[in-house]
Amino acid sequence: MKTFLVNPLLRWGWFFLILLGGCGFQLNRNQVGLPAGARHISLAEVSNQTFIPRLDIDLKQRLAGLFSRASVPVKSVQAADLAFKVVIVNSTQSREDLAEFNGQTYRFVVIHTALLSVTDNRTGKMLFDKAPVDGRFDFETQSTQLTTDQTLEARRKALDQLAQGLANKLTQNF
Repeated sequence: MKTFLVNPLLRWGWFFLILLGGCGFQLNRNQVGLPAGARHISLAEVSNQTFIPRLDIDLKQRLAGLFSRASVPVKSVQAADLAFKVVIVNSTQSREDLAEFNGQTYRFVVIHTALLSVTDNRTGKMLFDKAPVDGRFDFETQSTQLTTDQTLEARRKALDQLAQGLANKLTQNF
């Protein structure tokens, strides 16, 4: 403890942090910037054109969670600056035989594909028009078939990746 109080670099470091904290400075790594100075977003239109039930509902929940953690308020279409429309158009599951590389191993790949459209409600300008975004999850196993639980888990993880890809597309392209 004596070294901490005596070391001038540490003392100045603490002084600097206290000074920054006192003037209202905040380090907010989770906050993201929306395009064109937008502050709110609407997630009213998330739809599913696949035969897998609940993908749209689960995706909407994941997106709402991502935006909430990033301090982006989700509002109704009328109150939001940006209208976010997502259509899940495809979901595939495939198996690849890896036996020639490492014995009896198989790679299963689940891909969810969605089209993203975003409109700036303040100007009526379309920021994205049916931009494709994929969510992908793959894993290796020695089984030739997936159990129901494995299939559900793979779909869930691919949906998590799709939600993250949609959020990244919106927040990192500006």
